[in-house]
Amino acid sequence: MDKKLAKNQIYSGENNLFPVFLKLEQLKLLIVGGRNVAIEKLNAVLHNAPQTHITIVAEQIADELLQRVQQVSTIHLHQRSYQIDDLSNIDIVITAVNNMVLSEQIKKDANTRGILVNTADKPELCDFYLASIVQKGNLKIAISTNGKSPTLAKRLKEVLFEVIPNDINITLDNLNVIRNGLKADFSYKVDKLNEITQSFLTSQKSIKSEPKDCEARMKTIEHKLVLNKEVGRLIILSHLKNKLTVIFQNNIQRIGYFIASFRDYYGYACFFLLLIVILLLVLLFIRF
Repeated sequence: MDKKLAKNQIYSGENNLFPVFLKLEQLKLLIVGGRNVAIEKLNAVLHNAPQTHITIVAEQIADELLQRVQQVSTIHLHQRSYQIDDLSNIDIVITAVNNMVLSEQIKKDANTRGILVNTADKPELCDFYLASIVQKGNLKIAISTNGKSPTLAKRLKEVLFEVIPNDINITLDNLNVIRNGLKADFSYKVDKLNEITQSFLTSQKSIKSEPKDCEARMKTIEHKLVLNKEVGRLIILSHLKNKLTVIFQNNIQRIGYFIASFRDYYGYACFFLLLIVILLLVLLFIRF
């Protein structure tokens, strides 16, 4: 068998989940359960979509959950057993109860009404999984192991969180400015943004080899990312030539002011040093 074909067969079709990002704050969520697992699910929801309208139904409710509910005005808590009417006007259900029979009944009731269900620690009763999330600013990455290993997903989350720069949001904002400034068709925008983000993977060698001439540098720097040597941060310079010109002019003016100030201070220092030498010579002449 061809090695490439065999490799494709190994890696293809293992995870057929379709990743989506829900506008959960525009939906209504039901959580059934009030113990530790329910608290974990609730915290995950609030961390990602803090204004979500949530209904919690549970016979037993942990003190930590009660405290959390008191902090969030969009949560409605009912301390009682689950009822089928709890599904009225609900868009999504999360079940976190240690009761297989009840979990199966909730899934059956919800699916009958066209509602998707996530059942904690029961992949076979899940219509969707809650991914492990990496978030910095507007960047959000969801990690799925197809329900195989939440622990591995957690470890990958930690690695990605350390690797992604803390100021990645600045990069995203600048890319958005550039994207909105491109007036051509969609295909042209895609090509240009691909050109810009490709610089994310390049080294500083290309930066060092850029021409020293100011006009040539402006043409070269357009649509590029410049690596900051101190912290490895990515800074996007505007693709518009007039904006670049302003940036360079401002920097040149600041350098000019610095040099002028330095010269003034240097001149004053030399003057006072010469004055001190003259005074010393006068004192020596008077003494002798």
